[in-house]
Amino acid sequence: GTALESSWGTFKYNVYIFLSYILTITISFIIPDTYITNAYIYLTIFLAFAYLFPDFVLYIFFIIPLKVKWLALITWISYILILIFGNLINRVLLLVSIGNFLVFFGKDIILKARSSKRRMFHEINKIKERNTPFHKCSTCGITDLDDQDMIFRYCSECDKCYCADHLDNHECIK
Repeated sequence: GTALESSWGTFKYNVYIFLSYILTITISFIIPDTYITNAYIYLTIFLAFAYLFPDFVLYIFFIIPLKVKWLALITWISYILILIFGNLINRVLLLVSIGNFLVFFGKDIILKARSSKRRMFHEINKIKERNTPFHKCSTCGITDLDDQDMIFRYCSECDKCYCADHLDNHECIK
């Protein structure tokens, strides 16, 4: 909690916690005579910490180093299992805590996904450019990718590209 508070500031951290509390209390009024727990509030604080500091290392049994992002992944998997197999109260409380997380991080997640998509298309275009030949002989079709030692020249009369074997004995096409 103190890491989140120092990162966000006291006001934003308190809004995050109070929003979780208010939503949990609202659920307790909507579904009366049931046991409502605040465990999901603490898990959503942990998920916020893991989202902001994914490479933070915790030492299990003071020996085994484990990054927080892997613990968050286990938490998300348990959330999915609770959504599938849990009872109604746990599902609703879980959706409230996920909603609280998405209120604060939804925009960042969407922007990261868009950025990743753009980066992926940029990398694909770079790979395509690497596989596109720069020179191609107009007579035999050999490219600079086929033979990296081949020398290519352009004919001054017809402006076509030819390999060293066909540059001297080609017919100019105008």
